[in-house]
Amino acid sequence: MNRRIKVLVVHEEEDGRTLICNLLAAGGCWPIPVGSARDAMELARIELPDVIVMELPLPDFASRQVLQDLHRDLRLRRVPLIWVSSVDTRRVFPRAVRGGPAAEGSRSSLVVLEKPRAAAELLGRVKALGARRQKRTARPRPPKGR
Repeated sequence: MNRRIKVLVVHEEEDGRTLICNLLAAGGCWPIPVGSARDAMELARIELPDVIVMELPLPDFASRQVLQDLHRDLRLRRVPLIWVSSVDTRRVFPRAVRGGPAAEGSRSSLVVLEKPRAAAELLGRVKALGARRQKRTARPRPPKGR
């Protein structure tokens, strides 16, 4: 039986966090809100989410540090990250870690969704990436009687 997809939601503004969390909860996910990139890493290590959604106005030092820390952490390096932004992030993130099938499930798993179309895609992406991660991390049960 599949469990709900656990999603760490990082957003500076409380209204934005609430909006994203409500969207994800209505879609059957388990959202965990956090207000800053700095706090996100600590909470990610505690909660071990299936997906991380970050919506920050600009990729600043703290949010870039989260990307590096996620990559370095053996338990979190394969957690997909969905970055929702209203700014052009092509210069901020290298092409190798943005969108596309190569990014899903890779070490540098980063999918960038640009507003305003992000709301329509967010839930679908979270569910697809979360389900894929759950399949990979599921441990097979030993056969009965052994």
